[in-house]
Amino acid sequence: MALSGSVTTSSSKGRSVTLNWSASQSIANNTSTVSWSLVGSGSFSGWVQVSEIRVTINGSQQYYRSSSNHTQCYNGTQLASGSLTISHATDGTKSFSITVEAGIYQWAINCSGSGSFTLNTIPRASSISSVTSSVTVDGSNSVTVNISRNSTAFTHKVKFAFGSYSQEYTGVATSKSYTPPMTWLNAIPNATSGTATVTVTTYNGSTQIGSAVSKNFTVNVPSSVVPTLGTFSATIVNNTVPSSWGIYVQDKSQCKLQISNASGAYSSTIKAYSIKQGSTTLSTSSSVTTPVLAVTGGITYTATITDSRGRTASKTVSIQVYAYVPPSVTSALSQRCLQNGTLNDNGTYIKATGKFSFASCNGKNSATAKVYFKKPEDASWSTGVAFSSNVPVVIAGSASIDSSYQVMYEVTDAFTTVQFIDVLSTAFTTMDFKKGGKGVAIGKVSEYDNLFDVGLPSKFRNGLILVDSNGNEYDVLAIIKNL
Repeated sequence: MALSGSVTTSSSKGRSVTLNWSASQSIANNTSTVSWSLVGSGSFSGWVQVSEIRVTINGSQQYYRSSSNHTQCYNGTQLASGSLTISHATDGTKSFSITVEAGIYQWAINCSGSGSFTLNTIPRASSISSVTSSVTVDGSNSVTVNISRNSTAFTHKVKFAFGSYSQEYTGVATSKSYTPPMTWLNAIPNATSGTATVTVTTYNGSTQIGSAVSKNFTVNVPSSVVPTLGTFSATIVNNTVPSSWGIYVQDKSQCKLQISNASGAYSSTIKAYSIKQGSTTLSTSSSVTTPVLAVTGGITYTATITDSRGRTASKTVSIQVYAYVPPSVTSALSQRCLQNGTLNDNGTYIKATGKFSFASCNGKNSATAKVYFKKPEDASWSTGVAFSSNVPVVIAGSASIDSSYQVMYEVTDAFTTVQFIDVLSTAFTTMDFKKGGKGVAIGKVSEYDNLFDVGLPSKFRNGLILVDSNGNEYDVLAIIKNL
């Protein structure tokens, strides 16, 4: 490669002509300007006559004079001069040729010479030598581009772009770093990564050199960017539970679960909801009301939202369910007594002792208990008398010794009323015959006209045979034994 050179023709009688050239280059225009001068040369010291001349440079005739022109030419005599501008290839390279023809000692051309030359390569647009391949955009990580330039005079415009977001710098020499803001994440609402571009444009002063070059790099959404689950709430659905209680009651209450104020992050959107109890999905929407709560103790519900990037956020809420079972009369004892409660088989008062249980529901529930009595054949019960669990209460005063009575123990809580009916026997007598009838009773007063009524515990030592109206006999003890 060169910026100067020469071409000498063949000689005639020791005399020739030489074209000397030199070049200056324009980086901005990607051109070389070649200046040339044609002079006499050779070994002969005197003058010779030079007539017809032709100079061709880079395939183009730059000078010509006809054979009617003559010059007395010594060594160094200038015959012609000129200049031309030659464009280089886009990569800055250029080769060219020179041909010189002259008539020496003759009018017409009889000597010639040529040469090929390669000009110095003109520096062209810079290239990107490297760029950070991947950056997680969290407001602190940067991407760096390194530039390989062909001239220290070159500067660059560097543009980082992602979607509709970009940042541009001018006057960059060989390297530039940029920290993408998290707003860039708005460009990928449906993905966790995307492709960004860095573009480098080369300038010599204010003149652009060549075309811009670019490379891609990957933008990643940090794992910390997840959707926001505002609130996950649990609200009591009381149903029959008094609202003043403020608790969940087994087999009575329900629970309304609600996800509120859920939102995506950096333009993502909420695509899915899930509300679970353990591994059981209760709903795939933002709210659900549970079935009536059948279990007791603590229950934890989990809400999960999923955004358009596939990122999730979860919250939990826990409730406490208090046990409930209907009240129960666990035992009842009805005995004849005197007015003061002293037991007496011939008493006309009833000493009623009922024991019951009920669910406290964390101290919110309560129960009331009453005892009633009536003859079996009566349609209505007596007025109820309140009693406490396992605490005897004396009622009646009009319980005829000649009749048995039904004694009803009734317990009522906030939800349920249960009843248990006990039997109070007549007054005690070893044997009694029904007056005006055929009834016989043992251990009690006879109450039925045609019935054998036993009020004492009985022991049958030699079997018990029952005979129905058709005369069929049944061995009761054998039947019981086979049960």
